Amino acid sequence: MEIKAVKREYQMQQWKRIFQERQESGLTVKAWCTEREISENSYYYHLKKYRRAACNMLESGQPDCLVEIPLKPEAASAHAQLRLTTSAGTLEISDADPDVLRQILRVMFHAE
Repeated sequence: MEIKAVKREYQMQQWKRIFQERQESGLTVKAWCTEREISENSYYYHLKKYRRAACNMLESGQPDCLVEIPLKPEAASAHAQLRLTTSAGTLEISDADPDVLRQILRVMFHAE
């Protein structure tokens, strides 16, 4: 394996651990990043790269390398709905936590 590929894989594993740690903390991304002195831009940049790599693995038939990061249900206080229609189709999410919808929208707006 090429040195660059090994380095890239190591970095992806490090960021995967960071994403899991943030998720398990129950904190918002902003609060978690502030607490750990990581910029939100860096967090979302690496999350985008991680997700893109995950999609590439799925397309190339390597889903065994992926690990699901489940969303922890928080106290049910408010729920929101989202309906997004593009030329590619419609995404509809109902009865979701508003923070989860914000994360989805943030990722979608940062995606190419």
